[in-house]
Amino acid sequence: MALPATEVKYRFVSVHRIVGFSDLPTTSEPLAVREMALNLNVPNVNVKLTVDPNPALTEIDRSAALVQLMHRGFQGLTAPGEILRVVHEHAAGIAQDRLKTFGASVYLVLEARGELTSTPTDVTRDFGEAMLAHDAVDKKELKARFAQLVGLALASVALRINTTADMQKVIDGVAFTLPDGRPLYSTTLTFGNVSLITARPATENDARAIEKTMASLVSEARLATPSRLLIDALRSSSDRLEGFIFAWAGLEMVIRKFTAGCESGEWVSSVPEAYRTAADALHREFVDQKHQFYSLAQRARAFGLRQGLDSGDELAAEVTRLKKAYREPMYHEGAIAERLPVEAVTALLRQVIDAAAGAD
Repeated sequence: MALPATEVKYRFVSVHRIVGFSDLPTTSEPLAVREMALNLNVPNVNVKLTVDPNPALTEIDRSAALVQLMHRGFQGLTAPGEILRVVHEHAAGIAQDRLKTFGASVYLVLEARGELTSTPTDVTRDFGEAMLAHDAVDKKELKARFAQLVGLALASVALRINTTADMQKVIDGVAFTLPDGRPLYSTTLTFGNVSLITARPATENDARAIEKTMASLVSEARLATPSRLLIDALRSSSDRLEGFIFAWAGLEMVIRKFTAGCESGEWVSSVPEAYRTAADALHREFVDQKHQFYSLAQRARAFGLRQGLDSGDELAAEVTRLKKAYREPMYHEGAIAERLPVEAVTALLRQVIDAAAGAD
């Protein structure tokens, strides 16, 4: 049977393993799924930290299992009820394998709900309790729609965690529901990789701090792309060149965005009073040099002063050191250091994003 254009409900789910958290506070309910809700203050979007992401992924796992069986020709299965029984068994196996792969840990789960109109398709199969349709929805567009929000949520965690800040992508998936309440299976599955990193239990204070940071990042449009670059750098632990490029791009982007137009000198009046004298001296130095633009080092100092990072000298000195030792040889001479300082640049990026977001 064909599936005409139909109003369907969707549930986008993004799951990442938070490597630096090893557990959540214990609960008096031994059978309860331990989790902590995070208030993102975005309509129809829920975020939580949980030790078990599988309940949020049940329909997505079933969709993946159904697609796998379809590719195998259902291996002689014909009855819809029998097919769905095997689908549920395979989906349970997918969920078990996921926890074996990523291990006991803490996961960030972001769920977004909404409605859309499906694309008419003739390639369908009705299983009674569910339907399989080919190309009925643009899953890539949905995932792209929420990518920025996922990045901001992950960046909020990365900024508040004081252990290893790596994020491991587990899955981005979408589940669909027909108007009659039946699942419409049309999703794909994406797994990440596993590694061994030190971690600590998450706390209620962590949850509240992450909430506060998320609110700051969501409200500051200038930090959307740098936050995504921070997460890209953290995800690139196996490729140091890629990680360095992502982190350095984000670092320069934050500094330049938050010092735009500094050549006018108007920024000096916005510096905390304790650093106003240093800010005025920096701008007079620029004027005396008769240059057209602030250098990156001067911008770093101006950023540090404006955001209350003491005199800004330490930030500027580290940016200058890394720029001369690694960034300039790479970009101007094609000389790539044997071991790029990804962790150092990522730490600076975390620092400037945190300062720009105004987090404590």
